Amino acid sequence: MKFVFVIVLSFLVLATQSFADQRYSVTKLSDGTLRLDHQTGAVSYCHEKEGKLICSLAADERQAWISETEELSKRIERLEARLKILETPSKDPEPNATDKSTTNEKSTTDQAMTFIEGTVRRFYKVFEDLSAE
Repeated sequence: MKFVFVIVLSFLVLATQSFADQRYSVTKLSDGTLRLDHQTGAVSYCHEKEGKLICSLAADERQAWISETEELSKRIERLEARLKILETPSKDPEPNATDKSTTNEKSTTDQAMTFIEGTVRRFYKVFEDLSAE
């Protein structure tokens, strides 16, 4: 059993090596052939015209995908840099609106208390004057 396993494994290794040694693979079509370059991934369409074999590169969507990916990566880098600038706190922090409103509320409260205190004192003085008569 081990012997059969070793033979099958050896056959698979040899088959893989012979396939790896081939740079191109060719697939027949009804009107020509496709040639795939295993090293670069380029696909060529080949057909016979006037007794000559003419090969031209097939539309390479891979290159378009790579260029779009590079463009999106650059855009992400620009956005991350902008986000970093927006997230860093400024060196001169301004008091925020809640601090200003709290200060305004305190001064308004102080003014109201001063007014009420003066009114109560005058009322008390009037009450004392009336009590004395």
